[in-house]
Amino acid sequence: MDSARITTIDRLPPRAKAVVVSCSGPASFRLQELGLLPGAHIRVLRRAPLRDPLQIEVGQSLLALRLREARSVQVEPLDSGTTSA
Repeated sequence: MDSARITTIDRLPPRAKAVVVSCSGPASFRLQELGLLPGAHIRVLRRAPLRDPLQIEVGQSLLALRLREARSVQVEPLDSGTTSA
């Protein structure tokens, strides 16, 4: 893990893939129950026209996150050539 690359889900562009590093904030327990656990692979699918909410894929699940929730999930982006589950 390269700490210089750590960002949050809300900063990822559509179609970007990443690995969850951690969740924080008031909604962290709920987000972890939905599958946003450290080590989980995610992919940003799309954003609403006003950027909120955004849709992500976690495993076989599709989630819609508000920006404030997406800001509470730290991720490490994967290179475009890297395959993920």
